[in-house]
Amino acid sequence: MGNIDSTMSNSVKLILATLLFLCLLDMPYGYFQLVRFLSFVGFGYFAYEAQSRNESGLAFVCRPCVVVSAFF
Repeated sequence: MGNIDSTMSNSVKLILATLLFLCLLDMPYGYFQLVRFLSFVGFGYFAYEAQSRNESGLAFVCRPCVVVSAFF
């Protein structure tokens, strides 16, 4: 079963890397919204996977409302 998880993890990494790399091209706004949602799901999967293996790590929490409000 560990091999299946590793294959799934590698394929999710490859898909996310490809989608994020394509963000460098001139794409419609809907594509960026799709990438944002799929990145949320993909990185959530990685967080769940790390939690289930009891790995400790440093998590950065981004609070964009505070950052955006600081500029206005």
